[in-house]
Amino acid sequence: MDLFEHLSLIPFLLVALGLIKIISAIAHYIETSNKFRESEVTPIKLYWVHTLFIAGCYFALMLYWWNSYQFNDYSSGENRSWTFGEYMLYMTPGIFLYLALEIAIPDLKGDEPIDLKEHYYSNSSEMWATIAGVTASAVIFSLLLYGNDVLSVATLGRLVLLLILIPMCFTRNEKVHKVTIVIFMLAMAYSVPDSWSLTNDFT
Repeated sequence: MDLFEHLSLIPFLLVALGLIKIISAIAHYIETSNKFRESEVTPIKLYWVHTLFIAGCYFALMLYWWNSYQFNDYSSGENRSWTFGEYMLYMTPGIFLYLALEIAIPDLKGDEPIDLKEHYYSNSSEMWATIAGVTASAVIFSLLLYGNDVLSVATLGRLVLLLILIPMCFTRNEKVHKVTIVIFMLAMAYSVPDSWSLTNDFT
């Protein structure tokens, strides 16, 4: 096991747990919907803002892991080493994204009706606080790990998104959430890598 394989183990587990959380929720929704197919009861009432939030977290997880490969050749100074602070920063997005999913996806073990709109607005402040945490760490990523300037497009883009997300931690206004979730999904689409292939050649 080389250095990066060792360091990427916990982030990999966080990404895997997040994906399992999403897949399990989708499977439970399908099973429950089929069970109540002949009934007038709607066991799980979806809410499109909540659904897009989960989709955004999914893409953020995938982008986090996709972009992690470049750190296979990460060099901290001249000795090709990592500091503990850099490693903690590297893990932060995975921690926040998994926490966001834990909050956003309710307990789906029983058959009691669940209104995801009600669940969303009951937990929206905490959900968006975690995403703001991901974005804040992305700003620091840009400056410290990617080596971008403060005024670079990458850093400024992350800062603008952070400023948009911060108010979401303090409001439950439905119109604001509907607008912001669209911006959030557009930001995810913009973050999709220009290159769809990975290479071992870092030269």
